[in-house]
Amino acid sequence: MTAADRKDVNSSVRTYHRIVEAFKFAYAYRALLGDEDFWDVEEIVRNMTNPAFGESLRHRIYDNRTFDDYKYYGDFYSSTNTGGTAHMSVISPDGDAVAATNTINLYFGSKYRSTRTGIIYNNEMDDFSTPGKKNTFGVEPSQSNYIKPGKRPMSFNEPFHICGQQKDPSSSGWSLGRHKNNNWPSPWL
Repeated sequence: MTAADRKDVNSSVRTYHRIVEAFKFAYAYRALLGDEDFWDVEEIVRNMTNPAFGESLRHRIYDNRTFDDYKYYGDFYSSTNTGGTAHMSVISPDGDAVAATNTINLYFGSKYRSTRTGIIYNNEMDDFSTPGKKNTFGVEPSQSNYIKPGKRPMSFNEPFHICGQQKDPSSSGWSLGRHKNNNWPSPWL
């Protein structure tokens, strides 16, 4: 993206439309990813980062329309959305940065709380897929995200850092998902 992509209202609208459409493809292909210690993602990542693959998706983005059928963007299964998320970013004077995003997952987490502290327990385990069972949001399970001992579930928590050679670092994070806007880059556009 360059300044020319946002030089006037029409250019900006077209650019943001393309970004939103690209997010739809990214969300669909996310279902193919999983914990690399348990799921072979090397070929998937290699394909997804191949310029030819990006070009093939670019040809499926039209400036004058979108598609209501989610299958157009990728008919893959997905994992869960999050409902109770917090984020904290810290940047030290010397530029060291930490971004941490945490969640109780669904509204009121596991719906259990500590009788001693009153803290609501999370249900992060719901981020795993269960064979043959749709998740809380009605999404089909993803084989790459089936639960196994020691495995990390796919998550919509997205802490990140942006570092430039001449600028101070930025640090932030969001919780994205099926029913949440993928708007995390908007402050930097």
